[in-house]
Amino acid sequence: MNTTVLISACASVLSVASVNGIAQTCAPAELNKILANDGSAGDGFGTSVAVSGDVAIVGAPTDEGGLLGLPGYGSAYIYRFDGSQWMQEQKLQLSEDSGVGQFGFSVAIDGDIAVIGSPLDNTTVTGSGAIYVYRFNGSTWDFDTQLFASDAAVNQEFGFAVDITGETIAVGAPRDGDGGIASGSVYLYSYDDILMTWIEEEISASDADTFDRFGQSVAIDDTDLVVGAYHAENGAAAEAGAIYIFEFITTSWNEIIKLQPSDGAANDQFGISVDVDNGVVIAGANNDDEGAFLGGSAYIFRSTMSGWDEAKISASDAALLDQFGESVSISGDTALIGAEFVSDVLSGAGAAYLFSYDGSTWNEEDKLTASDADVNDHFGSAVAVSGDNAIIGAVFEGENGNLAGAAYGFDLDCASDTCPPDLTGEGDLNFLDVSAFLTAFGNQDPVADFVPDGNYNFLDVSEFLAQFSAGGAGFIGGHLTDALINLGARVTVIDDLSNSNAGHIASLVESNPEQIRFIQGSILDPISLGAAVEGAQYIFHLAALGSVPKSVEDPARTWVVNATGTMRVLSAAQKAGASRVIYSASSSAYGDNPALPKLETQAPEPESPYAAAKLAGESLCRSWANCYGIDTACLRYFNIFGPRQAADSAYAAVIPAFLKCYLNNQPPTIFGDGDQTRDFTHVSNAVYANLLAAAFDQPINGEVFNIGAGQQTSVNQLATKLSELVNAQNIDPVHQPERVGEVRDSFADTSKAESQLGYKPITTLEEGLASTTLWYKDQHEHTKDHAS
Repeated sequence: MNTTVLISACASVLSVASVNGIAQTCAPAELNKILANDGSAGDGFGTSVAVSGDVAIVGAPTDEGGLLGLPGYGSAYIYRFDGSQWMQEQKLQLSEDSGVGQFGFSVAIDGDIAVIGSPLDNTTVTGSGAIYVYRFNGSTWDFDTQLFASDAAVNQEFGFAVDITGETIAVGAPRDGDGGIASGSVYLYSYDDILMTWIEEEISASDADTFDRFGQSVAIDDTDLVVGAYHAENGAAAEAGAIYIFEFITTSWNEIIKLQPSDGAANDQFGISVDVDNGVVIAGANNDDEGAFLGGSAYIFRSTMSGWDEAKISASDAALLDQFGESVSISGDTALIGAEFVSDVLSGAGAAYLFSYDGSTWNEEDKLTASDADVNDHFGSAVAVSGDNAIIGAVFEGENGNLAGAAYGFDLDCASDTCPPDLTGEGDLNFLDVSAFLTAFGNQDPVADFVPDGNYNFLDVSEFLAQFSAGGAGFIGGHLTDALINLGARVTVIDDLSNSNAGHIASLVESNPEQIRFIQGSILDPISLGAAVEGAQYIFHLAALGSVPKSVEDPARTWVVNATGTMRVLSAAQKAGASRVIYSASSSAYGDNPALPKLETQAPEPESPYAAAKLAGESLCRSWANCYGIDTACLRYFNIFGPRQAADSAYAAVIPAFLKCYLNNQPPTIFGDGDQTRDFTHVSNAVYANLLAAAFDQPINGEVFNIGAGQQTSVNQLATKLSELVNAQNIDPVHQPERVGEVRDSFADTSKAESQLGYKPITTLEEGLASTTLWYKDQHEHTKDHAS
């Protein structure tokens, strides 16, 4: 899926993925039957499956040494989709010296990294288990490392369940005894690029108890971790099951909540299978008596500001012993649930059920079965879905011999209906439609007149965004987040909140729980940053300590955040395979060069540590585009202002600082004589420029673009305009000596952005000041009412 990452003010990152905000319909079709080229009886091929884009992995844990399903050395097979079918690419296996470890009992894959669990591995102690990591080098999958628990114990079953996101691996050890016999543990491994090793963290349930089997199932996605403990009690109900939600915060994994179904009952085995995607969690309860004795069910949870919403799903044709929920997988608005014991046509042939989400309800789309179904195939023993690609295991299928096993590849073909903002007609809402709209808007094409009134202005942009949605914690980032949410994007914001307020983001999370997630962390933390940008296609980098006076006081901190932080963002973007980074540069790079208006061809003359660090960021963007093939664009902002800009800091920007003073009947402070000029630019223009830069269909290669309003205004003139807007003409500003590092005049020539990106200011200074003043007046009145 297309993903965008925005890095917002003061070390925050926003990750966004395009979504379909319209009810989807699916027309699944079987592509091909997947067999091991050297398959033989008893392999157990299809015990585990995983898929990431067009690459899949299938485990065969009883291959090589197992006898008709008994534990073997095991193997795993990599398959790649060639456009019409899944083809075997490579077989992965250990030497027979490794012993009977059931290598392939669990599998996971993300991009170019594959993980294979071997829960009976004897490398350390008997049955303690291990996992094996492989990396794709462009042509073959190479062994990377073997990992086992640092506190390995007999029969721990480390590797019983595995999952991976980026370079973070989750490993279940359900028979670990730290909290009592078989209470279970989960081990997290994150790869450290500097130390070039995997760093371990062990977690367990806060209420760990004997025989819970915490770690029976695991699923990880970015900074979300779900762990199943399918034998946990629910009150007095034994083996009702539970799942635990963990989140990576700053440097460690923290338990957020324990979830159990509202109708949980004894022996349901809720949590026998789990998955998570973009904060949406699914868990199977294969022994639930929904619809029939042991018919099975699954539960889907979504986090909201008021708690976790629960939706229960089951097969429409549930029958005795179906075991619906034995396996589960979720990708976007699509869920796939295995029911390997379905016997409505042939005893134990099995089935898998496809569900899709329409914005409010999960609906059963189809029941999938094998085209060559046979008795006791156990189709649905394992399921995996990534986009429209689905792999379904049939662990006892017998074409290669009794209990040899097979898997089946399906194209789920879950497509959206068309809608007016789908300007490309592809049935999907993404940045291609944004690009088409922006091009039409720049050309005053009637298709972009969304109001329609014959005019082409910000009203059309707003209406397009509203229709498109169909349905960053920092200042500029927060407004860009609003726009991206309206575009139907999935968003991840990472912010350390050192100079931001989480209130606006919290409200967005509450109203758009499927689209936005928040990570409290810093771009200087490689684990948090890596999790935020994983899978990103576009990255908006707005992180900065954004004050010239503050940079003069603390130049070292300014450099670390603004320059070193930018390098870390670019490195993370490169690693994530992003297509483009849009960097928020600063007009302060021009310094006090007297030439006006400012042109991108003028030599930079930074006069403060802030300006120097921001200019260094531009150089880094160009170098990464040149050396590493990741496209970059640099937007030099000219004095951005608008609603939600901080007014409380000693380093507050001039407009919110002036408004705060006037609204409190206090004189604003002007540093210097007040005749210094700026090109004050409303935040909507910056958002518009970012969207244009993301949608541009040609390489930008680190080019710099001025983003301003094209209107030169002195600070004295600004004070007069604002005093008139709040009826405070009787309050005269006071003057203080000018501040070190401040430039005298700033005024943008935006012709380059206009000619190449199609940028034109969509909000004038007067319009922007009026709307901004109204917002601050509302906030001021609200504060007074609250105080009274």
